[in-house]
Amino acid sequence: MPTLPDLDIATRVNHSPHVVILGAGSSKAAFPRGDPNGRVVPVMQQLIECLDLTVSLKSAGFIDPTNFEAIYDELATTGCNPTLVNEIEVRVQKYFESMVLPAESTLYDRLILSMRETDLIATFNWDPFLPLAYARNAHIQRLGSGSVSN
Repeated sequence: MPTLPDLDIATRVNHSPHVVILGAGSSKAAFPRGDPNGRVVPVMQQLIECLDLTVSLKSAGFIDPTNFEAIYDELATTGCNPTLVNEIEVRVQKYFESMVLPAESTLYDRLILSMRETDLIATFNWDPFLPLAYARNAHIQRLGSGSVSN
């Protein structure tokens, strides 16, 4: 039966592959003040307000538009309001595409730079910062052989 590599006592390095899983809230925790332009990294509960969708959702008949996931799921699966679905998708895309990394090193930069070719970062977020940090640091170390999965 195969085993994972042992800890190398001399170098104090464990040569086993590492998997880092970024879940809900990781980008919020990594960028608590948002990006340099003041755009906050919203969690789902903040998305409707952040994207200024309240008026559009109330106009479409959503009495208490606070649960973005439930509202979007209903709109997308029923197909009842393709115009509103398009508006939401455009606003989400524009918002997240407009976010930029701070000039100084971030938690994501340090995470990426700590990765080895056997390691993996997996995320389930709408996270604009992880690919930006990856691209910013691609010229350093051996990033071409590591993996970022989304």
